[in-house]
Amino acid sequence: MSNTQRSQWDIGRFVQTLSYFEVIPALNWIQNLITGKSGDNIKKPDGAKQVGVILVIGATSDLGKCVVQELVSQGYPTRCVVENIATARDILGQEPELVVANTSDITSFTPLVLNNIRAIIYCDEKNLPSQQLENLLNIAQQSLPTPGCLTLFDFTNPSIELKQVWGAVDDVVMGGVSQSNLQITPEGGLFAGYVSTANSGGFASVRSRNFSPPFDLSNYAGIQLRVKGDGQRYKFLLRSQTQWDGMAYSYSFDTVADTWIDVKIPFSGFTPVFRAKTVTNAPPLSTQEICSLQLMLSKFEYDGQLNPNFTPGGFALHVESISAYGGLHFPQFILVTEPSTTAPVNIIRNSHIPYTLIYPGFLTNDRGGKEIILTQNHQLNTPSSNGEIQELSQKTISRADLALVCVNALHTSQAHNRTVTVYTTDNPAREVNWQEMFVHLIKDRE
Repeated sequence: MSNTQRSQWDIGRFVQTLSYFEVIPALNWIQNLITGKSGDNIKKPDGAKQVGVILVIGATSDLGKCVVQELVSQGYPTRCVVENIATARDILGQEPELVVANTSDITSFTPLVLNNIRAIIYCDEKNLPSQQLENLLNIAQQSLPTPGCLTLFDFTNPSIELKQVWGAVDDVVMGGVSQSNLQITPEGGLFAGYVSTANSGGFASVRSRNFSPPFDLSNYAGIQLRVKGDGQRYKFLLRSQTQWDGMAYSYSFDTVADTWIDVKIPFSGFTPVFRAKTVTNAPPLSTQEICSLQLMLSKFEYDGQLNPNFTPGGFALHVESISAYGGLHFPQFILVTEPSTTAPVNIIRNSHIPYTLIYPGFLTNDRGGKEIILTQNHQLNTPSSNGEIQELSQKTISRADLALVCVNALHTSQAHNRTVTVYTTDNPAREVNWQEMFVHLIKDRE
């Protein structure tokens, strides 16, 4: 009889892991039948526009209503600054988040208002006084993300959705007894548990559900982690395939005990692996379709080599954020104003926030759907190249079409740091490539 004793394998956790990640559809169907719950109630993590909230100021104006409607229809998380929530709810419907604040009192822009914002659209049809604009830009700059960076997960801003995204994938899936989870603490996320080498195991990890649609990070250079560890070497993995047990792209990083560090990982630094073995002749990581993320502590490095900084037992890795870095700059402040007002223009141009400044023609309540023209001929009564007098006061644009410009500028890199005049012709709308619409316009600054 062998003296080697195996630790008891927890088949319940094994089944729970497979169920959480919907590995076996029939298993989830049976579970839903027993519990009376539907898997459809679990919100799939959206990699397209889930990151960051768009803050709309002037949401209950005629233009603001169109902007909010367009944001919601395009899937942007939307937060509206209003004076009265009950009144605004009747106007804006149930979709957007509503908060009370007023630009005349900058102290009303509390962390509740500015938390997790990605960009601001000012679309109140009243020009914003210069001092109020300056105050707003100053406080917004403290909350907006670093230009060129995309925060994928901010664990300092917990939510129900965040808790539903991440689940444990420990060595129980191969007979081991290691155990871990991802907790939300005042410092952010905490990937913690213990790793046991019993039963030939030796790893613990947390992994996100598959994003639907996936993240498109093709405009970025790599991933940045903000972490505080325990001196051990961890792994961060990306997947560009939805298979449960498929190939991943891995990067190992050392931590400093009880010290916050930034780990920058260029996409070229990831190693293709399958079950901790490197994959030769693997295709490059498809950064335009990142399907899931994973954090891991393992006794193994790659190809049977041991992790040089690994100790069995308890472990703890604090995670503040996971971001993409080195990306294109997109507008973070979109201001609709009149071309006759120069003070706000100078204020926003002198700020450090990427912006789009929009001068519209005469606003109408038409249904929209007209051909949109973007130009930088801002002055009234200025002849164009063909001698035509371009009098902006005689040009028109519907609020619905102007809302299209505002919202599409958010994801158009060529729109940042540009001042544009916008109006429509009598022609019906054509298919628009927004990058091409903005690219011929001159930047105000880099």
